Amino acid sequence: MFFLRLTKSPEADIARGFSGYEGTWFARYEDAVLHRSGNPDGFPPARQDPATGMWCADPEWGLSAYGFEGEAGFERALGRLSAYWDGAESVAVFASGDYLLRVGADGEDCFRPGTHLGWIAADGCWNDVVRLLPDPRNGPP
Repeated sequence: MFFLRLTKSPEADIARGFSGYEGTWFARYEDAVLHRSGNPDGFPPARQDPATGMWCADPEWGLSAYGFEGEAGFERALGRLSAYWDGAESVAVFASGDYLLRVGADGEDCFRPGTHLGWIAADGCWNDVVRLLPDPRNGPP
């Protein structure tokens, strides 16, 4: 399955392997646990970002994104993601076979691990995604 995600660093996202709500990231584990005590259900235990060392009190199952297969699915995913644009000019495209649908904090899909295929413009089209796809003769991404 393919995924659209707003991000500044796809490689850091893949290394981290999970997303978390803004406002739930803390420098100290103890602060993440304290924050978590107000929201004990629905999320895994606090996790640390290996790149930054920050602790996420409410980590999601994987990286939050909007999944799709095919052109119609792409249009739906892009429409769902557009609620979060906030001036974004490009969108990262990922591929992953390990995912859960609508399990993110805001109803997004989540995947892990993933392969970053490239970028498309925020107003991109299906053909932009097709250009990023690997040659099927070379096997899956």
